[in-house]
Amino acid sequence: MNTYKITKTENYEVALNNKGDYGYFEHLEFGDMQSGGLWFDNGELYDYDGVYELPKEVVQELKNRGVDASYGDTHEEDSPALSGRHFNDWQ
Repeated sequence: MNTYKITKTENYEVALNNKGDYGYFEHLEFGDMQSGGLWFDNGELYDYDGVYELPKEVVQELKNRGVDASYGDTHEEDSPALSGRHFNDWQ
């Protein structure tokens, strides 16, 4: 059975499953109009869908959880370094 660790940012719900291979994000106000799936391999984001560009808040939340989100980090400004937490810490 899949269970999810769900956290909220200012505008998004971000969920990662206990297996560490799938997650999703959803805007708190606009719901599935601005949402998508997240796929991981060994703590690294390798694919997403639903939006052309992952929202900066979602990328930052993934990094806060120790995920290598460089695949989805297409924002021009530098993002803060990982917090040092290991990917498995949030499971």
